[in-house]
Amino acid sequence: MKKFILICFICSTAYAKQAGWGVRIEAPSSKNIKIGGRLQAIVLNDSETESQDFYLRRVRLNLEYYPMKNHKIVYDIRNDKANYQDKGEGEFSIGDAYWQINFNKYSINNIKIFRAKVDVSYSQTSSSKNLFNPNRATISELASDFVVHNRRAANAQINGRIQNITYQVAVSDGVNSEDLDDINGNSVSEVNFQKFTYGAKVRYYLLGDASKSSIQDTFYSEYSVLSLGTGYFNNDKINYSYNNSDFSVARSLTNFEISFAYAGFRILAESFILKNSLLDLDATEDENRYTNTTGHYVQVEYLFTEKLAPYIILEDLNYADTKNFNSKENSTTIGLNYYENLEALRFGIAFKKTKKAQILGEDSDKIYAYTMMNF
Repeated sequence: MKKFILICFICSTAYAKQAGWGVRIEAPSSKNIKIGGRLQAIVLNDSETESQDFYLRRVRLNLEYYPMKNHKIVYDIRNDKANYQDKGEGEFSIGDAYWQINFNKYSINNIKIFRAKVDVSYSQTSSSKNLFNPNRATISELASDFVVHNRRAANAQINGRIQNITYQVAVSDGVNSEDLDDINGNSVSEVNFQKFTYGAKVRYYLLGDASKSSIQDTFYSEYSVLSLGTGYFNNDKINYSYNNSDFSVARSLTNFEISFAYAGFRILAESFILKNSLLDLDATEDENRYTNTTGHYVQVEYLFTEKLAPYIILEDLNYADTKNFNSKENSTTIGLNYYENLEALRFGIAFKKTKKAQILGEDSDKIYAYTMMNF
């Protein structure tokens, strides 16, 4: 009878220290499975709705399977935002579900197929366990569904490096009907058909080792880096229905980023141009139906005493670049993280103040405490 040995798996790298996650089940055949999980809980007080909420921002079961040398299958199921507002327990859904083949030839590091993240945003590509805050910037969240649903619709991608440059080239399925809302909250009936989304992301490392690059919002003062990145992703045709009529639109996403870390200081900034977002589905002319959404954010953290890290996040978002139309939203988040054990266990508190144009709703102040666990 084969003997299986359970061992705690602690992974650390020379480029970005991590506490590690999961338990690995190993067999004499060298095939093994790694099992772990993630819990992130938030207690919230919201002045806009005069409400309070206690919910699980992320609930996940993570699996990694190593069927043979240079091959890895990553899979997770999740019930994110459990007990958020009226969602109750929700339902489990698929998150990552991809097959990674390590290549390491001709500048190609690996090939991933199925449900891996398309790099439409640095912060979206960063694992949630390494975020400054459990909630990403609003413009980044809009980008995550703009041309690729949840930035991990079924896709095939090549990830590689040429000297100090890393790159990703991807071809992906596109958007879902739930991704197509106008500024008034109207939704399309369905997406009838569409073309593939395609594009690429490139990063240039002025400081740090590109061959050991890691995409993380926070590095826990364990890594020094300076990189610049840009990405472009496009879908030439999305055909959708609204009010018994069919329409077609092409969409594109352009992203710029700067990432800097030195000692305890960390800064990450991104800007986005989302071309042909929906302005008014009831409009009869395309110039009134579509617009461009633009925005950026900057987030800064300083970690001292190896545990405490105050941070600030500044966001600026313009839902529509149409003249004489105010659709701007600005927010400031001030927070404090206590890293008990890097990404494995942390506690935090944050205050977020948001000012909105009248068409977007009321201004709001939110204060919340959170726990983030990765195990």
